[in-house]
Amino acid sequence: YILQTVICTTLFYGHGFGLFGRVERVGQIAIVAVITVLQLWIAPLWLRRFRFGPLEWLWRTLTYGSTQPMRVP
Repeated sequence: YILQTVICTTLFYGHGFGLFGRVERVGQIAIVAVITVLQLWIAPLWLRRFRFGPLEWLWRTLTYGSTQPMRVP
């Protein structure tokens, strides 16, 4: 969810490529499909090495008050 937000705001808002209102509906569907496939490909690779995503790790570390183990044993 967070990665989708970062990618889409970078693509569509002014601090990125500023494509808001310039991509037709078919292009939007293609962008969504590419982002989804990319995440489905990257997530298992990440989770083979790490227990959590980076923001979940940060949240758990702050919640528990100690650094949580990031790597999978």
